[in-house]
Amino acid sequence: MPEFFVVTNADPPWGDYGDILWNGLSRRDPPGTAVKLSRSGPYVPPLTLPFGEIVVVDSLRRALEAGRFTGFEFSEAQYENVVRIDWQAWDASSLEPPRYPETGEPEDYILKGSHDPSLLRDMPRLWALDVQPTLGLQVHGSSTFRLNRHPGTDIAREHSIFWVSGRLKDAMERSAGGWINFKRVVPR
Repeated sequence: MPEFFVVTNADPPWGDYGDILWNGLSRRDPPGTAVKLSRSGPYVPPLTLPFGEIVVVDSLRRALEAGRFTGFEFSEAQYENVVRIDWQAWDASSLEPPRYPETGEPEDYILKGSHDPSLLRDMPRLWALDVQPTLGLQVHGSSTFRLNRHPGTDIAREHSIFWVSGRLKDAMERSAGGWINFKRVVPR
């Protein structure tokens, strides 16, 4: 049987504060439209996981296209709000970030930060992996899935959980290994 893995974030520094700086926020309003991103900039990791999405930089998109993986298409993500925060220059070994949002809420780095349109010229082109959800795929309360409901593709999802084949895992690790983790799952 082929191997399958759940895609998760690597452990960011500073917990939820690092998570929001790495991944930002995303929305599709209404569902089925382009992903709109609010995030820090100008640096963007090669693969990010804003809640319920997988977003990749253009070079990773090209590598994934060359691999002829199944189960997704690409749609260009749109920047909605970009806040200048040079977080990648912060000391990642520190237990706390050098500064917190005034409210203390991690998402307020972005939500309460000032949009800087001058950043857009330095921001990479980003792409969302559009993966159609498979209802009833996830085994309730777990990170595994029902094999008899799997669509037989390199990636499948239900809600905000993404399962990838070993082949797709390897391709993602080659380009974004320090930013994501994979947990092996055994389908039921």
